[in-house]
Amino acid sequence: MNKNDFSSWLARNRATGRVSRFATLGVAAVLITTVAFSTWVLTRSAQPGSLLSPPLIALLLVANLIPAIALMVLYSRRVARQRAKREGLGSGKLHARLVTLFSVLAAVPTVLVAIFASLLFQSGMEFWFSDRARNMLENTVAIPQAAYSAEEERVANETTVMSSDVAEYLRLVTIEDPRFQEGFARQVLNRYLSEAVILNVSDKGLVQSIALVDPYARNLESVVTADQIRKLQNQRVINLNSSDRIGALTRLDYGPNTYLYAARVFDPEFQKQIDRGTQVLKDYQSLLSRSRNNQLRFNGALLVVALVIVGFAIAAALKLADRLVRPMGQLVAAAGRIEEGDFSARVPVTKTEDEIQTLASAFNRMTGRLDEQTSALMSANAQLETRRAFTEAVLSSVTSGVVALDARNRILLINRSAESLLQHEDEALEGVSLQDVSPELDEFMAGSKGKPTFSSSLSQGSALWR
Repeated sequence: MNKNDFSSWLARNRATGRVSRFATLGVAAVLITTVAFSTWVLTRSAQPGSLLSPPLIALLLVANLIPAIALMVLYSRRVARQRAKREGLGSGKLHARLVTLFSVLAAVPTVLVAIFASLLFQSGMEFWFSDRARNMLENTVAIPQAAYSAEEERVANETTVMSSDVAEYLRLVTIEDPRFQEGFARQVLNRYLSEAVILNVSDKGLVQSIALVDPYARNLESVVTADQIRKLQNQRVINLNSSDRIGALTRLDYGPNTYLYAARVFDPEFQKQIDRGTQVLKDYQSLLSRSRNNQLRFNGALLVVALVIVGFAIAAALKLADRLVRPMGQLVAAAGRIEEGDFSARVPVTKTEDEIQTLASAFNRMTGRLDEQTSALMSANAQLETRRAFTEAVLSSVTSGVVALDARNRILLINRSAESLLQHEDEALEGVSLQDVSPELDEFMAGSKGKPTFSSSLSQGSALWR
């Protein structure tokens, strides 16, 4: 490479470096701008449970992902060039191109998958946190709750009405009369109640039952406590519910401190299902309040995972580029040694059984062949020099003048006697035209063209003509 070529190459590298720096700064500026804009959009005040639209959040994801990946690729190109120059592989353009190619091949599907996953996830979130889904879930939980509340109200009303009927019975017959027992049981049955008990509270606060309908054979006296009776002082009826019963307590117009308790038995699983539905609704409302944060976290995770995948792809691309370019660098170094005359240069042959191994093997065979041919040429030249030295030694000992000419009358060989006769003893005459040394002898040779080679004796020696 001459000085002009080197200057041109250096100028191109400087221009490329400036373009790369400007591109890196430009991409970094775009990334900072998109991050700032995204932060402003995402931190705006919104109602609890409101979501960003899927196209908007996907657009923000891509707007941040693409500049970040581009910045990583530009930095990897710089790293690739530095590694190539450090290992003596030239400007590193091929290194950078390979890294860029593999990075883009990894980045394109990663970005597409991130967009698809973002839209798919947000579409699901948009449905489950929509007014339609919320109303559907609330209605599903509200139906059994409404049925339970309606049953509470029915039992309370039936207990209140039954207390009037039972008081009317007690005005007609005594409480010990079998007819009252039958009428009391019929009241419980006809009002779709499961059990009932008439209670009396003594002056000492003891609760005692004076009549009951108890097909389940449980201690109904323990169901009603003095505290519950005190709550009834300012109310007409109160509900006394348990895990398997809906009950109500009301006053009975039959002497002082007399009360009527009635209940309806139901499957305990019904209450458990209501409790589970209520808990599910609470959990849903809690998720609804965090839905926006969950949306942002998921898309942030997509962004981080995509960048990590591209980062691993870039690292793998650097390793692969090193593996592909290093044999070429070894070939370049070996070619440089051959250019300097070292024909023993060889490159390592890998055991990958691929094109690189084939190229290295062919290069080594070529250099081996060149080395053999060069050795043969050097041996032949040595023999020629030996013969020439021998011929000169023989001619120098001859007293006659001897001149050897080629087809164009240029001197190939001349001994000292001929130099003395031609009066050119201190000059190097080999390769000089005979006309410049002796025009007369040149004219003589011009008349001898086409004749066989002969010798002619002169006054002080002889010459060999051709």
